[in-house]
Amino acid sequence: MSRARQFLFWIFIILGFLLLTGCGAPSGDPKEAVVKYYDSVKNGNFEAAYEIMAEQSKKNISKEDFVLYQQLNREIMRLKDFKIEKVQDLRNIELEGSSYKFAAEFNITETIEEYYDDKKEKSNTYKVLVVDDNNAWKVYKDLDIKKAISSNYAEIGWMYAVGKGKDRNLNEAAINFKRALEYDKENADAYYGLGVVYHDSGRYDESIKQLNLALTKSNDKAFQSNVYNVIGLSYVGKENYQKAKEAYNKAIELDPNNEYARNNLSMLK
Repeated sequence: MSRARQFLFWIFIILGFLLLTGCGAPSGDPKEAVVKYYDSVKNGNFEAAYEIMAEQSKKNISKEDFVLYQQLNREIMRLKDFKIEKVQDLRNIELEGSSYKFAAEFNITETIEEYYDDKKEKSNTYKVLVVDDNNAWKVYKDLDIKKAISSNYAEIGWMYAVGKGKDRNLNEAAINFKRALEYDKENADAYYGLGVVYHDSGRYDESIKQLNLALTKSNDKAFQSNVYNVIGLSYVGKENYQKAKEAYNKAIELDPNNEYARNNLSMLK
């Protein structure tokens, strides 16, 4: 065989190998990517966890936001343990405009301790996808990061507001509720929290303003009932008892089981 033919022969061999390996799934077990991701989160190595995410996830979630979200999570709860169960292998899937030849679906069961609830253990199960991203297994995170950060800030706000998991501090509560609204101006719970804090601080007009905003952000009747109850309390603080009665009655109309509103209304009769 001439040198030219030998050269071409090896070129074809190499190209064939590259084509075969390029068409196959990434090496290794996709479960390893999930384990590395959750081990990193559990150990507080959030930047390492971020690097295990798929490129499409990184486009939607900046490293700065991801790290902040995880840091806030650690103020709210502790990831005590996790279990991983493979559900199925997937082929040729599309996620947010990105195509993946190979993927795997897992069930993740987290065991957490919530500081708000006196470190009571709770379990939470949800699905996670691992995808073939540039011939490497990566964790695909479908998360509205701004809303997630907002939700965490609001939860920390409640911890300060009621003194569960944090020492009661109305100023810190207000700061965290306001931060929540910086990330999501539609966060009804943050407006509600601010309304409660302002009521407890004797700032009744500001309380009523925030509570009315909360009503525009949620259609949940039980939530709205609780909001109207605090509106009633703020009107009592202003010594406007007629408005207070109207608010309590509205709270009961929305949720007949709202005993707080019923009790507050009875005190005005």
